[in-house]
Amino acid sequence: MRDVPTMELLPVICDQAIIAIVFPYRAIGFETNLLINLPAGGKLAAVRELWADEDLTGLVEQDSKGEICIPLVVPGDCELKAIVVEFN
Repeated sequence: MRDVPTMELLPVICDQAIIAIVFPYRAIGFETNLLINLPAGGKLAAVRELWADEDLTGLVEQDSKGEICIPLVVPGDCELKAIVVEFN
């Protein structure tokens, strides 16, 4: 049984963006999906990882209800990921 979680997520909501800060607690790589519900009427504009300056928009899947799924690969040496979801 694990006594320390693998990671923690800190969500931050701005006017036209949602920021998800992912803090890994252990030097263990993992893969997961980040699911985000856009506000009613919100249209996805872009998804970026700030620290690596990586455009993730092409990896995103969005369903008819506006929920988006962002696949994340977090290597074992990652200290933090900052995912910014911009919408109109």
